Amino acid sequence: MLETERPETSSALGRGRARLRIAAWAAGAPLMLLFLVPGGLGVPPSWRLPVSRTAFLVPYALAVAGCLASAVRARESERRFWTLLGVATGLVFANEAYVAWLQARLGGELAWTAPTVVLTLGGATAFVALLISMTRLRVPAGVTRFRYAVDALLAAGLAFVVTLSVLITPLYAPFSDVPRLERLLAAAYPVIAVVVFGGTLTNLVGLKASRWTPWERIAAAGIGVFAVGLAAWPLWYLSAVRVGGPLAPGVEAMWAFGHHLLFVAAVYRLTSAEERWDIRPLPPVRLPVGSWTASAVLGAAFLASALSIHQAHVSASPVLTRLESATIVGSLAVLLVARTALITGENRALHGIAALDAVTGLPNHRSFHEVLATELAVAGRYGEQLSLAILDIDLFGHLNDLLGHPAGDAVLEETGRALTSVAPRRSTVARIGGDEFAVVMPETGPAAATEACESMRAALAGMRGRAVPPVRASFGVASFPAHASGKDELIRFADGAQYWAKLHGRDRVVAYDPEVIAVLDAEERIRLLQEEHVLDTMQSLAAAVDARDPGTRFHSRTVASLAVRLAEDIGLAPETVRLLEAAAILHDVGKIGISDAVLRKPGPLDAEERRHVREHPVLAQRILSGTSLGEIVPWVIAHHERWDGEGYPSGAAGEDIPLEARILAICDAYDAMVSDRPYRSALSAEAALQEIDLNMGTQFDPHLAERFIRLVQEDGWGRAAGA
Repeated sequence: MLETERPETSSALGRGRARLRIAAWAAGAPLMLLFLVPGGLGVPPSWRLPVSRTAFLVPYALAVAGCLASAVRARESERRFWTLLGVATGLVFANEAYVAWLQARLGGELAWTAPTVVLTLGGATAFVALLISMTRLRVPAGVTRFRYAVDALLAAGLAFVVTLSVLITPLYAPFSDVPRLERLLAAAYPVIAVVVFGGTLTNLVGLKASRWTPWERIAAAGIGVFAVGLAAWPLWYLSAVRVGGPLAPGVEAMWAFGHHLLFVAAVYRLTSAEERWDIRPLPPVRLPVGSWTASAVLGAAFLASALSIHQAHVSASPVLTRLESATIVGSLAVLLVARTALITGENRALHGIAALDAVTGLPNHRSFHEVLATELAVAGRYGEQLSLAILDIDLFGHLNDLLGHPAGDAVLEETGRALTSVAPRRSTVARIGGDEFAVVMPETGPAAATEACESMRAALAGMRGRAVPPVRASFGVASFPAHASGKDELIRFADGAQYWAKLHGRDRVVAYDPEVIAVLDAEERIRLLQEEHVLDTMQSLAAAVDARDPGTRFHSRTVASLAVRLAEDIGLAPETVRLLEAAAILHDVGKIGISDAVLRKPGPLDAEERRHVREHPVLAQRILSGTSLGEIVPWVIAHHERWDGEGYPSGAAGEDIPLEARILAICDAYDAMVSDRPYRSALSAEAALQEIDLNMGTQFDPHLAERFIRLVQEDGWGRAAGA
């Protein structure tokens, strides 16, 4: 209830909404009675057909009006939902009205003409389009989406041929005069009905029906009832047009009742006090792409072709049916050829995505490790030298803050080009982190590698005057076999030298020397930060943020405890766990820039307030980037990113989000749910775990979420898990 509303006004509004909903439900009973038994209600014989058909059409008209009214009020994805639902119900209503008009002209006889075919197929197709519009695919590549569409067409073709051969041909055998078009429609409608009903279960109900509002459940029930009635269309046709009987009115009653439910759902939505007019997103769907899928599709296509050819031989109209059979077989062949071509293109695209960095076009972290392992094997076999340089752009966070992320991406891209242009022959330049690059230099010893890195550093500094500013970077160099005997040791020494370069002034090249450089582990790095009073200052700032709200006074410490437990469970290195603990303590430090009025607001936030709150990861980056805590900045800024790419601030998705940030996201969300907040009471641990389970694969990394749930259940954590 809004603070400006008087209690009695709110109560009156609630009673008015309840009456409207009761009236919407109650309208269905007399309409169904007038449609099914007009004679039993005393309607004169001459008026029974008009009254019955009018009572049949009213639910359709009400459904169309309710859907369009909801579409006007809705926004974003929910507007699309109600608009498509209005189009679908409108086409079905237009068809039924046209059929009723024809029936009145023909004295009660039913007729099936071209407009009825167009309208009914259009309405059914609109229902399918509605459900497709609510399907979110995890794979964004256009070639993959196109391949999914081809697979869907192949599956629909198989279902159509099977229905025609196994169901419709025997059912319609006694009626040899049934036109071929009616037989084909009789096979098409059950297939469409299965698609609509299955889509309703997966795309409207899914695994989250218990969380949906009444109008969402009623809408799903309405579409489902209509789909069941649509599946019975072949029986309705025989009953209504050929043999008569009570079956046809029963099927029609299902159609009308389904639309009545859609009208009730619209009334519920229009009278809802809920301000959210944006339908809840569904989990993205990942369709199978394994080799068995290709075999199944190929087998299904051959089965459909065989059934179609068999249908041509047993048909009473061999010429026409053989033409249809040839069309079906030819279409399936074309689809199979198209699918093969799409699979080839998809595999190439997936290989490129897996091997290359999206921003710079350089080999990514995974490819870097593969290249380094291969080159080390060659160097060891032939007794050659190999050097590795790891470099990090100095103060890259400040550059992003000053120029924005598009400019930051441009800097990364230009950095990759500059490094590639001056790197030694046969070298591989890779982007291995946010602002971190690596250069693998075969047949290069320590002195030559150091000289090459000085050339690369000068090339980066010389980018002045281009579309991006000059770049300063800290380089660390290590060599095989002079310094290291294996891949992991070589990376550790090169990274240690790079960190040493940052500690001693940045913008320099440091070659690993065991007499000078101590490769600091995580504990030593954190100790060094504490000696510089940076971490202590940041912890005090984080504590000040938590203290602003009594419900969150232990939040950062609790998230840190949860994160450490989960990180240890999945086997992260001890030094990484220690750094993750620091990141967890500091993950909300950016909220120091958010006003108390927003943080402690008891009601829902408006758009501007939400935008203000969503700035806190960027504010945290600004606070931490000026310190020696650069390693944890990417984890802190990304702890509100989502697995499905719908998070903020950058919209990163999946494994593009740092693993440590994905751990923070789960632990932060869990502690937030089991804590009292100004706008709601705390959830129980069980309810919070259920929410995490429901959001696996959308908000959270599914593997990490599953491990977290198991840990909480095994350890028996409650609200004060880490206190």
